[in-house]
Amino acid sequence: MEMDQKRQREVNRNLALINCQYYLRGSSRYIFQHHLNDIGSRLEKHWFLIQDTTTKTERLLTMAPINANCLVNCNAATQWAFLEIFLAFQHPYIYPILDITFITLADRQYVVTVMPFNEKGSLKDLLYRSHCQDNWSEKYNTSGHGLDELQVKQLGREILEGIMFLEDQGFPPFDHLHSANVIIQNGVARISGLEGTLLGVTPQIYPVIKKCLRYSWESIVPITFGHLLFEMTSGYTLSTAHPSEKNYSDISCCPQVIKVLKFIFEQEQYRYPSIQE
Repeated sequence: MEMDQKRQREVNRNLALINCQYYLRGSSRYIFQHHLNDIGSRLEKHWFLIQDTTTKTERLLTMAPINANCLVNCNAATQWAFLEIFLAFQHPYIYPILDITFITLADRQYVVTVMPFNEKGSLKDLLYRSHCQDNWSEKYNTSGHGLDELQVKQLGREILEGIMFLEDQGFPPFDHLHSANVIIQNGVARISGLEGTLLGVTPQIYPVIKKCLRYSWESIVPITFGHLLFEMTSGYTLSTAHPSEKNYSDISCCPQVIKVLKFIFEQEQYRYPSIQE
């Protein structure tokens, strides 16, 4: 079974490579450089290193099929609308999306995004001391290492300010906040993965916290921030919707973090504070 899965994965990678090269053939701006490993958790998403001939810099191109749950009619008009939205989101704590395209290949729709390429990778790579270009299935198999309280305070504040900026701009509740979607650039936290919210991609954390969302989908924002705050401090992800006493004891050296976590998770049942709070 493992061999069959491996062969199928290779077939999928080869198909993604063909699709990417076909897409780039019609571009006068981008040049293919390298098909990267499966650096993220989504099975049908692929990552490529490309060269931007306009700026003479390397970029990260991602390609993924558009989710069946997507409520947006992905056509040329919405493509330009998305691009205008992302280009308007210029903020120190938001990782930019430089280009987005909807394409149809073999009767299947894909979304292609282009972003800056960051060699240092994500917050998750920082926590696990991993190389960002290694396979997802391999680089996070070891135990992570929590950050000191000063780092947690700095990065946590930057993430909160990024989320508040999105809310102020009228962006839907950002439901894809997790450590792999926070890029660390020159020591600063920058939120990525905004397109997942707009295209209806199921959040990675949803199976763990779905019962907490029965009254309000907006609650996913403070809940995911709480999970991220815990992972930044402990070096591992929560396996339950709320931290347990054992989880709290694992970060007993950071009482201020515990105070914030209890403020998030120990309100009245199914009520969570706003990001502003």
